[in-house]
Amino acid sequence: YNSGREEGGGAYGGSLSNCVVANNWTLMTGGGATSCTLYSCVISNNWAMSGWGGGAFGSELYDCDIVDNVAGISRPATEQSRCFGCRERGNVSPDAYVDNEDLRAIREEKAPPQKQ
Repeated sequence: YNSGREEGGGAYGGSLSNCVVANNWTLMTGGGATSCTLYSCVISNNWAMSGWGGGAFGSELYDCDIVDNVAGISRPATEQSRCFGCRERGNVSPDAYVDNEDLRAIREEKAPPQKQ
């Protein structure tokens, strides 16, 4: 249960592996994480209260579960992030104009680079 005034309620600018990033909030973007690299993490129940990317913003995610996050404006799972092999479910936004199904095609990019 952490909060960030503007970005990255749970984590800001780091590398996380096999972590649970849950129950965090921020007033703007990236309720769970902002500017992070996440490997095999669970990102759940985070809020970007009046912004985008309830789960993550401006991050790279590899084999992560992005579940039940909320964004005040749109894109509740991730925004301006790259996801490789991630699973998204139950992310919501009151004003969302793109849902998880629409984003799935965008997220299925080439295989991720090997973790060092």
